[in-house]
Amino acid sequence: MASGSGASTDDASSERSAAVHNSQRRIWGIIGGTVALWIVPVGGIAVWRGPDDILTTIALFFTRVSFFTFGGAYAVLSHVAEVAVNDYQWIDAPRMVQGLGLAETTPGPLIMVTQFVGFVAAYGRAPGLTPLTAGVLGGLLTTWCTFLPCFLFVLLGAPFVERLAENPNISAAFGGITCAVVGAIANLSIYTTWHTIWPTGNDPDWFAVTVAVIAFVSMRRSSMPVYVMTLFGALAGALLSVIRNV
Repeated sequence: MASGSGASTDDASSERSAAVHNSQRRIWGIIGGTVALWIVPVGGIAVWRGPDDILTTIALFFTRVSFFTFGGAYAVLSHVAEVAVNDYQWIDAPRMVQGLGLAETTPGPLIMVTQFVGFVAAYGRAPGLTPLTAGVLGGLLTTWCTFLPCFLFVLLGAPFVERLAENPNISAAFGGITCAVVGAIANLSIYTTWHTIWPTGNDPDWFAVTVAVIAFVSMRRSSMPVYVMTLFGALAGALLSVIRNV
């Protein structure tokens, strides 16, 4: 009996050891694969264009954004707008707001506005490349560097989601992150409102004020879908453009 019990214990220990080994292999395999998928295009751009080229800068910036920002598209875009407009000066505030509007009215996640920023940032700023080629490369690099780290985190964390959710310390940390994200979203809301209502920083755009008020009141007093209000805003803007050009 003792011999059988000892053999059973040894088997269980061997199974745990094998499971740990396989888990470690999986983790390092995912990390290694992700690093390779990142370093091939980004490293290739850096070697081809140089470390100070706009395309290299775009790739590194959006890699940092993807790794170190939390809270979804609205929280991330608050940081992207601040850096792209004020620090790098790739894009001005009114065009950034237009990019947000474009992302809201097209299929797909809002975070795709980063591709718009990458395109505009590279357009005409890469010596030796046509503006369109530079813009397309900037947009592709932005998309790749924005989403690749997300897959890394999902693949690494998927087996441990339930365990992490049950950890009170982790739950408390996520609660704190949620509070910070609310502030980041509020910042983006203020940023968007300011540059929509006062696009030049002086006189308000009364057309924008009117459309915003109508949309707000309509959605508060009825169950009108967002896409209907978006379509209304697009048609109103197109009509105003036609009237101004008559």
